[in-house]
Amino acid sequence: MNVLADLSKFTIRALDRIRDSFWTIPIGILIGAGLLATLTLWIDTHPSISTKFGQAMGMEVEALSNIRSLLSTTAAAILGVAGVSFSITIASLTLASQQFGPRLIRNFVRNKFIQTVLGIFIATFFYCMLTMQLSTTFGEDTYRPVVSLATVLLLTFLNLVLLVLFIHHICVSIQVDSVINDVYEEMQLRATLIFSGEDECHSNDSEASVKEMQALFENDAMRITSVQDGYITFIHYEKLKKWSEVNNAKINVLNRAGDHVLKGAELLVITTDKETVQEIGPISDFVTIKSTRTPEQDMEYTIRQLVEIALRALSPGINDPFTAMTCIDRLGSLINFIGNRSLPPKILVDSKDVRRLLIDQTSYQSLVEASFNQIRQNAKGHVDVSMRLVETLTEIVKLCRSQDQADELCKQVKLVMEGSRSESYLDHDTQALNDRYKSFTTALEIRFAS
Repeated sequence: MNVLADLSKFTIRALDRIRDSFWTIPIGILIGAGLLATLTLWIDTHPSISTKFGQAMGMEVEALSNIRSLLSTTAAAILGVAGVSFSITIASLTLASQQFGPRLIRNFVRNKFIQTVLGIFIATFFYCMLTMQLSTTFGEDTYRPVVSLATVLLLTFLNLVLLVLFIHHICVSIQVDSVINDVYEEMQLRATLIFSGEDECHSNDSEASVKEMQALFENDAMRITSVQDGYITFIHYEKLKKWSEVNNAKINVLNRAGDHVLKGAELLVITTDKETVQEIGPISDFVTIKSTRTPEQDMEYTIRQLVEIALRALSPGINDPFTAMTCIDRLGSLINFIGNRSLPPKILVDSKDVRRLLIDQTSYQSLVEASFNQIRQNAKGHVDVSMRLVETLTEIVKLCRSQDQADELCKQVKLVMEGSRSESYLDHDTQALNDRYKSFTTALEIRFAS
């Protein structure tokens, strides 16, 4: 199971890097267009094949000037369409940046449909230009461009269909519900990879075990520092565990993905009983640091994308509380999902069940605070949003598994109520909010009555 999990994480990481590169799909399609042009030219230079194809399709080419004229016209038209499509894409990115936040541009750039459509537009132009140029080297006695003509007509029809679908896709993708759903699906994917199944437990993660292992790093230990400023985007726990097993060492990983570190700051503390320790090598082999945060191992990054949408919706310039309430609903679904799964282990063991790594992992408390703190703070003037926040927390507490989880949810509700006292709500609205608070306390008592 561990091998399958590691393979799944590696696959997701590789796909992330491919999808973050906007040019990957268009370049691939462009290469395909070059190969297609070569293939159709080769077929058309064999009259026996092209003539049979033309008779089957009912197509005849009387002069090479006709096909060259068609190629020229098609290339000019498709280039114009591609220019319009790029303009639409840039306008959509600008709108998304202003209304939903600049960090969400990454989600639009990763959209495979947009990449594919723009790639096909450019590839069609490239196909027409390449075919038109290469066809000048052939004479009418050896070149019958029947297949090329059929391919151009097919590509033209395909481009027209894709243009309609592209406009429809853009109209749908910039709708706030679609944006929220895309972010939520990514959050669910990350949560599934980071958090274990429901029945898994970590026997080494007791408070006593953690304190016992922390004590090992207080005295003589080798300290590895950062060689640059930036955000930790990925920690290679498996590599660290293998190195520590080979050197009979124990490692304290002081940070987690998403943390910002300064040059010279401590990243790893290593202790070992061996006199000779193999060089750990470049720290970048174990801890990846970049100038921007990424969601590879950083659960809070994806949560904050949704929180940012909610905060912008609550701003005076937009004033869209319904969007903020939708974000609260999705964040509630995520917290409920995480609450019913096991948190990542704080202590990792090797193949011989020896404790090797003490790591800083995300907690239920940090995820609840990342989800609701800023929304709660900015929703003071929106009684409807505050009520939805209490309602969502009530639904979560009905399903939470432990008293510790309930305590975190209870703290959030109490802070919502405390913040509402500083606002001048109407008596009716205040009573409605108090009723929801009573519903929360009742649900909490029922949940842990036994």
